[in-house]
Amino acid sequence: MTITSQRQMWAYQLERPGHLVRRDVPVETDPGPGEVLIRVEAGGICGSDLPKFLTAQRSSPRDEVGPGFPLHEIAGTVMRSEDPRFQPGDAVCGCMPGQRGLAELVRVPADTVVPVPDGLSLREAVVVQPLATVLYALDRLPDVRGRSAAVIGLGPIGLLFTHVLHQRGARVTGIDPVDRSAVASTFGVDELFIGSVADWVDRAGEPAEIVIEAVGHQTETIPQAIRGTALRGHLYAFGVPDDLEYTLPFREAFDRAITLYLGITQDWNGALIKAAAYLAEHRDLLPPMITHVLGPDAVNDAYTLCAGAAPDRLKVIIDLASEADR
Repeated sequence: MTITSQRQMWAYQLERPGHLVRRDVPVETDPGPGEVLIRVEAGGICGSDLPKFLTAQRSSPRDEVGPGFPLHEIAGTVMRSEDPRFQPGDAVCGCMPGQRGLAELVRVPADTVVPVPDGLSLREAVVVQPLATVLYALDRLPDVRGRSAAVIGLGPIGLLFTHVLHQRGARVTGIDPVDRSAVASTFGVDELFIGSVADWVDRAGEPAEIVIEAVGHQTETIPQAIRGTALRGHLYAFGVPDDLEYTLPFREAFDRAITLYLGITQDWNGALIKAAAYLAEHRDLLPPMITHVLGPDAVNDAYTLCAGAAPDRLKVIIDLASEADR
């Protein structure tokens, strides 16, 4: 890594739990082989960022606490490239490894970004990264055509799951205590259940053949998701865990031969390419998905907004293009 001491760049850093401050830090200028240097102009807040923002601590060994932490959904302009797929001036979007994307310039492996689809703004292109994780997860499942599916949690990630499942031919039930009726049909929800997953399990006529847990951050929903998964069904525990250990109704899952899927995205390049193409085809999802765009003067407000559930709040984007003028 080459650090140029004569020049500074801006980056936001957690001064204390729940409070980011703008700092001037040394500029990283030289991407290594297979890397690109990107000027970040837009970022999206993911649910997995919130515990890190609220505690100022990493929740995974992959996290890199420091300037720019915690943000990984990014879009911007290539400034320098050491990969033949990209040239300076290219608009790109994708994932910032280590979660330190809330900075003016970031070095990333070229495999973790793709060109921004034609016709999309950088703010809109931020959605490519979370959509890539959804497509990667669903590609691990068997053919969902004609099967019943349930998605637990209808935030931005959950609604992307419902849309892709519906497009692939599943009959989708969406479950959330927050009323998402205003956008349910847009995102392919065939049946909306407003309430907890425990209430859904108690009231559902039949368990679902495909269940996606898109909540994470607590231990209560996975046991209920197991109870809501049908005989020989498939359960994807997608929500990011904050706890190291879970207590599960193992015998129940065992007796019904449930297949449990775990894990993070492994093939970023392939998943991002698919997501960019999918979003270009379904760009009508973007206006209802992106509900809030805040500027750099409201970075803390953006994270705080995401920490609360509300019917009118889905994807929150931070527009960082104006940082150059500050």
